[in-house]
Amino acid sequence: MFTYLLGLITLGVGIVVYLIKRNVFNYLSYLEAWVLHGAGQSQWFPTLEEETLDNQYLPVSSANSGSDRLIFCGGDAQGNLVSLAIERVTRNTAQVKACVWFQDGRKFETFEDEDELLPCTDWTTRGFSFQMMEPFDSWRIVINSIMKYNDTYAHINMRLMWRASSSPIYLHEKSDKNLYYSVEKRADTLWGHDEYGILSGMISVDGDETSLHYLSVKHRSWHPNTDIYVQSDYEQMFTVNFNEGVCSGHFYKCNKSFDIIKTSSIRHDKSKVLIPIPMQHKSVKPYLMDREKIRHCINIIDKQFAFNLKSLFDVQSRFKSIPPLSVLKIPTGKDKDLVDLTDDEAMSTSFVGGKAANLAILKRLTADGKNSLQVSIPSGFCVTVEAYRQHLIRNTTLSNVISQLDSAHEDDLELKCKKLHSLWMASRLEDDFKSTLASHLDENKIYAVRSSGIDEDLRSTSAAGQNESVLGVSGYESVGHSILLCWASLFSYQSVQYRRKNGIKVSSSEMCVLVQELVPEVLAAGVLFSCDPVTGNPWTSILSCNYGLGLSVVGASCDPDTFTLVRDATNDYRVQHKKCGHKENKTVYQDHVIQDVALSSKDISAFSISDQDAIRLTQVGQQIRRLFGFESDIEWVLDQKGNIHILQVRPVTSLHNWTDYELTHELDGPIHEGYDAVTFHNVAEACPGFMSPLSNTCMRVFEDAVDEMINVINDTNVISNNTMMYSYHGAINLMHTMMMVEDDPISQVIVCGQIVSTPEIHRIFLIRNGHVSTSAKLKIGVSYFMKCFRSNYMAQKASFLSQAFIIPESNNPSEMLDNIIRSLPTFQMIGLDFEFPHKTLKLSKSETCLFEVNSKLKSMPPLSVLKIPTGKDKDLVDLTDDEAMSTSFVGGKAANLAILKRLTADGKNSLQKIVSSIINEDPDHKFLSIHCSDAMEWLKLHCVKSHQLMQEFFVKFGHRGNKELDFTCETWSMNKPKVLDMIRNMVEAKINSKPNGNIPEQEQVGERQDRTVQELKNSKIANFLLPYARNIVARREITKNAAVLCFHKIRLAFLHLGKIMQRAGLLPHPRLIFFFTLYELKQLLSGRNVAVVSKALRRERLSPQWDKMIFNPQATGRPTLASGS
Repeated sequence: MFTYLLGLITLGVGIVVYLIKRNVFNYLSYLEAWVLHGAGQSQWFPTLEEETLDNQYLPVSSANSGSDRLIFCGGDAQGNLVSLAIERVTRNTAQVKACVWFQDGRKFETFEDEDELLPCTDWTTRGFSFQMMEPFDSWRIVINSIMKYNDTYAHINMRLMWRASSSPIYLHEKSDKNLYYSVEKRADTLWGHDEYGILSGMISVDGDETSLHYLSVKHRSWHPNTDIYVQSDYEQMFTVNFNEGVCSGHFYKCNKSFDIIKTSSIRHDKSKVLIPIPMQHKSVKPYLMDREKIRHCINIIDKQFAFNLKSLFDVQSRFKSIPPLSVLKIPTGKDKDLVDLTDDEAMSTSFVGGKAANLAILKRLTADGKNSLQVSIPSGFCVTVEAYRQHLIRNTTLSNVISQLDSAHEDDLELKCKKLHSLWMASRLEDDFKSTLASHLDENKIYAVRSSGIDEDLRSTSAAGQNESVLGVSGYESVGHSILLCWASLFSYQSVQYRRKNGIKVSSSEMCVLVQELVPEVLAAGVLFSCDPVTGNPWTSILSCNYGLGLSVVGASCDPDTFTLVRDATNDYRVQHKKCGHKENKTVYQDHVIQDVALSSKDISAFSISDQDAIRLTQVGQQIRRLFGFESDIEWVLDQKGNIHILQVRPVTSLHNWTDYELTHELDGPIHEGYDAVTFHNVAEACPGFMSPLSNTCMRVFEDAVDEMINVINDTNVISNNTMMYSYHGAINLMHTMMMVEDDPISQVIVCGQIVSTPEIHRIFLIRNGHVSTSAKLKIGVSYFMKCFRSNYMAQKASFLSQAFIIPESNNPSEMLDNIIRSLPTFQMIGLDFEFPHKTLKLSKSETCLFEVNSKLKSMPPLSVLKIPTGKDKDLVDLTDDEAMSTSFVGGKAANLAILKRLTADGKNSLQKIVSSIINEDPDHKFLSIHCSDAMEWLKLHCVKSHQLMQEFFVKFGHRGNKELDFTCETWSMNKPKVLDMIRNMVEAKINSKPNGNIPEQEQVGERQDRTVQELKNSKIANFLLPYARNIVARREITKNAAVLCFHKIRLAFLHLGKIMQRAGLLPHPRLIFFFTLYELKQLLSGRNVAVVSKALRRERLSPQWDKMIFNPQATGRPTLASGS
């Protein structure tokens, strides 16, 4: 019998050794190979090809025309549905369609009220803005439109974020013209791609707001003829494509797995399709799609929602007339100092600035007689950017001072701006320029000289009122002086501040000037908004006006008359409300100067324009809105003859401003409502409260790495989103952690410190993942054992890598960012050895189980042995007590200190040893009266040994801190006074504490150890595992320390990058860098998206509010705020 057992043991050991050598259980080795061999090197930023595929206009037609559709559609379990679509017919024309279906039966749709296509820029046109935030990851959608429900019309405003929860699924065409889907991009012709995700945000119907959170799909296709259907029961979702009698498709399941539907498994006829979706344990769930019932763009059939994407746009609608703006050929001007407003070059924003270019375009469109716009654009010319550049070349002192503004400190900025203004006004215009200027002027006419910045009057930045305008000048000397004033105003303190806060490099900003004839015999002037600038309602226009020139209105020097006008479905306007302002005076050109003239009592009490004129002006505003394709802010003048003159047209930029709600939820993970459960336990230990966007982005590298391993090794497709952010707080998706295996309470306590499962959570888990098979559990258990076996090697490797981890410094921002990115794989490998989340792996083609890929398993024995209790019935606990390590009992900060104290209890650099040393060297306790900022210097002079111990402590533990896995955290080495204040409190506490009898400290420690042994003496297994468990605790802490050290080195590297970017004029201050994502930083450094700076500043301002948010510890679906938070 003994021989038989010995043989079995020998055979078992031999099999295990063989499997170890074959790396059967060492899944991490696959990941190491993936990272170290460079497969993961390009993952940190999307490639240029990915940016092009997800965002650019892609029809293959050489004529830059052809249908390119972008569609978002989805719904929730209550029957609320939405479909939002834009089809670009040519590169700069589009048509849009939106449909919103509420569970109460209301169905709002956009309606055709124009006979031509809309001008568009990228994926933005009037009322519809689709903005890619990160390729194949997230989009922002803003809809501001009038929609129709039966015979009623409502103003619909939507601000939504779409977040991907799958990888792209590509639509290819074979050589035989048949279409098929693939999860990888192949050599065959590419015709589009789809992605599943979560669409969430706010929707307002005539001001009544509600939130939405929909399971959805993003569809892109530039194929000329595809028949696409989407259907879902909210648990699963699938997309089917019909082309030339061939049916293909793909699906997404509530456990976040997705795949292609095999064409051979689809059964279909002319109207019905049977779709088999593979489920757990090799089962299949059939779904029936009835094409005859899915005729409209949005449908609810048998409690399932369905979308017919082909019905969104009629093919014939692509042949509408082209808007005039889209056919204008605008050249890039060069080598000219002045151009007339009628010249082609005057329509180029990069050559004459936004203000002048918009007027030149409007002048061209009104001059060709192809539209009914009855307005006048005052004649004039533009001083181009070339003239500005040449003036700087000839005045090097100006250039030198301008270059200093980028790195100027806030305290010195205003003084430098004043100095620069003086230098501008002291500079002289070149004689040749004066001659050219004189040839464009009529000495008998009066002119208005207005600034026209390159960055002014754009959709992203309007810069309204930032730069100078001078009215009522004549002669080339006065006009020349006014041009210098306009150039100088680009560097006024308020203008420089505006650009710095919007991420526009000050030294790179350039100014053009618009010179126009002053409108004679002015009756009234003012400002017109083609929509309500507050609510965005496009059927409401706001008009403000006063007698005389518009300076009193634009400069807010008077209380103007205000008209609110509304239109109906027949395009007729009426005055809904008007208010007569207390105007008192008007601005006029009189006696060769611009001056304010007092109004008579009759004029003060009367409206400056009639209702008919207000309606005429509003109709003009709507025509301008249609021509440009955006809601417009228009400055106008009405002369004594009733003629309307347009002085300025710019976009209403406030419509697309980010709201606080959008910023709060911009980076939220995609949570499938009802099928995901999240907890804030565990993550809150290392990073309680607010987590910065940059920290979150860098931590996502682990997620990407293990998803890659899951997909490659196990032949499955999943984006797990295990660790995610919600309102800038880190969270864990419970459905992807091993703690839900058969509702195991021990594993839950290990991961979260307490039992988190509820019957509802467990029910959802079984729906998503099913029961875990015995073989899967065995495989997990053996994997745990293998990783424990390798824990010493992992700890040594992590320690070595962290010490050798160096990020080369550079003074070039782009190069420095590249250096940081190249260092991330090392951090990734160390982090994977330490604190990486649990994942769902696919063990067979249809069976899923839970699997852990990091050293959480290594924390199982130590946590079980350490016995961190939930404290109770105690008002005070010592830092050495077990209860002091419980976050729920003493709080995160105290628990972290207690754990650190426990970890360093036997080390020569322990905090206790420092405290004891200070007490011994300072018998008079003078240290307690020393300010913490002076404490290190005092210790150096009076307590040499303690000073040395403190220095050693900062070397060893200086990278640690309370929120050590967030870049915004100031670690102990970065805030030494804070640590010294803590040491001082510990010294004071030890001095004031009563001696614990006459029992020596060693005897007390021994007594505690004896109690621990007594607790475990009845468990032989525990006694056997105890020394191994203690070793694993130490190794795990070594690995954790290595990961935190690498993270700190990356933190310092980003701070260095922030300082470089501040000196380059890209950031107002270095620490703002932590409020960008990695992709936003790359965009900013490449000059493609300067608007992210203002967004980062708003995140920084809102971060204290976000940090105060307290969420309930766990939730099914989206987290909820705790009461009182």
